[in-house]
Formats: sequence, structure tokens, C-alpha cells
Amino acid sequence: MDTLTHALSGALLARATNPKDAPPRSLPRRIAAGFFACAAPDLDFVVGFLGPVQYLELHRGPTHSFVSWILAKILREPRGWRALYGVTALGIALHIAGDWITSFGTMMFWPLSDARPGLGSTFIIDLWFSGIIVSGLLLSAFFRGTRIPSIAAAVVLAGLVFFQTLQKEKALEFARALACRPKLLLVDEVASGLT
Repeated sequence: MDTLTHALSGALLARATNPKDAPPRSLPRRIAAGFFACAAPDLDFVVGFLGPVQYLELHRGPTHSFVSWILAKILREPRGWRALYGVTALGIALHIAGDWITSFGTMMFWPLSDARPGLGSTFIIDLWFSGIIVSGLLLSAFFRGTRIPSIAAAVVLAGLVFFQTLQKEKALEFARALACRPKLLLVDEVASGLT
């Protein structure tokens, strides 16, 4: 998934999980923490300066640590890193999940394994996915007193991924069935379609 979509999904998550009894002044810091924490693992782009092969080997690998402490310092959170730990941990987990649903996958078990498991249902840049996130954030900004728009957007996103997964499976079934047909029959079907 692209870095901007990761960051926006982290902001949406922070808004959706904001405690009802949280002071109103803490919400902007919480949203900023979610935004940056969910984008932070993509800082591994600097590995690209070593070369394209090194980038492909290490991208979506070992780039997660100390995020809540750093964000607490940058955002000047008066209650320290513990106030932002939950949202940054969720943001990093959401980043991993966002990469997992793409066809490129992610090295979620690094350093034990460099395998890249992935669901493969969502494009790395998916305008529907990003649009749902932006809609949820805009509605959350308009309806500030409730978490319902951000929670609804998260539910719609889960539904979209489920729908995309079903469509992927249907496409694979169709491809398998087509691959199993005798070649002569397939050539005859194509030839008859041309006439």
C-alpha cells in the first residue's frame, strides 16, 4: 500500500479509537501519532540508496522501533510516550495489515523469515480504499462529537477487502477452469468468436 494511504488509515484508526473521556485537546496529537506511526515503517525507502536489489530485499522488513517514544517527543505529549503507545502500536499493526492485503506482501516474521505472505486482494495504490479513508476522515472532521463516521469507514474498508478477496478467488477459479480445457476446444472457441 502507498505511504499516504497508510498514513491516512493511521489517522482514521486514531480517530475511531479515541476514548470518549479523552480531553478534546489530545485528539489532534492522537491523530498525528496515528498518521505518522502508520507511515513510519515506509521510512525504509532510504535503503534504496544502496541499490534496487537491497531495497527489494529489505523493504517491508525491519523498520519498526521506538515510534511512540519519538512521536511523544516530537508532538510534545505532556503525558509522555505511554499516552501514545496504544495508537502507535495499532498504527504499526495497521501498516503491516495494509501491506499484507497487497500482492507484494510483507515480511511480518522478519528476522525469523524473509517470506512475504500476502492476501493479494488489494492493489498497492487503490483509489477506492484511499477514498473511503478520506471520506471517513472528512466526515469525522464535520461530525467532531462522534466516532461513528470513522468507525463506519473502517467497517466499509473491511467489507471492501472481503469483497476484493471474493473477486480474486472467482478470477482464480475462472483461470483454473480455462487452463484445464483442451487446447483444441479453446482454439475452436477463439476462432468461432472471430468469425
